[in-house]
Amino acid sequence: MTHFIKNKVKSISLKNEPEIRLWYCEIPVILKTLFCAEKYQGFVHDDVMVRNQTIKKDDFSKSFLSDLELKALNNFKSLKKQIEWLSGRFLLKNCLCLFLENIDKLQNINISYEKEGAPFLPDFPDIKISLSHSGNYAAVGVCTKKNVDIGVDLEQFMGKPDNNFLKIAFTQNEINSMDDTIEDILTKWTVKEAFLKYIKKGFNESLHRVEVIEDRVLYNQKKAQVSIYSEIINKSYILSLVAGKSIRST
Repeated sequence: MTHFIKNKVKSISLKNEPEIRLWYCEIPVILKTLFCAEKYQGFVHDDVMVRNQTIKKDDFSKSFLSDLELKALNNFKSLKKQIEWLSGRFLLKNCLCLFLENIDKLQNINISYEKEGAPFLPDFPDIKISLSHSGNYAAVGVCTKKNVDIGVDLEQFMGKPDNNFLKIAFTQNEINSMDDTIEDILTKWTVKEAFLKYIKKGFNESLHRVEVIEDRVLYNQKKAQVSIYSEIINKSYILSLVAGKSIRST
């Protein structure tokens, strides 16, 4: 187990799904691990409008990006997007070292994206991955179970969503079935987002074609054969996982 994973990252093992693992970590902790103190201070910004920074390989205390990935990082227009992207990559690559053999450098782990944005490992097609970030946390999921896909979503408690959000995000059936609490609303929302990642559509799919009612997910008004897991993290975040038969094997 890598030093970073052992000492900095929280792990969740699912009792009924031993081949699926979740990890989460504070983004500032990741940045402190990646950069020297002086460089780290340049990344402490809450303003989403702060422009991107040019990041060089020498800025990292630990090498983990390929040349192509470094170019992609520097193409983001905002510093916030750079921070989220590199934090998720660093967390995921370190977690993948627990499964991958003969990988001596993190930059040798190749992460690609499907047409509608779902990440995958082209060199290890039997290992499924999903990433999410919100606020000060990044989270990743890894599944080694054959013919099973996963989706992971993380959301921060930022106050109770208003009615406009509810109408955009949920159908009336969903709204009628949920508790009028921020916890239940965000749990349902993270499950919905995780399901959209599981089917590899993301927000390219209509939110109203997916319904989360009680402990079920309905897709096009039919019950989806998936497992759902949700957990509150530090009383401030909801982390949800959806897992089910690979859409490629149906």
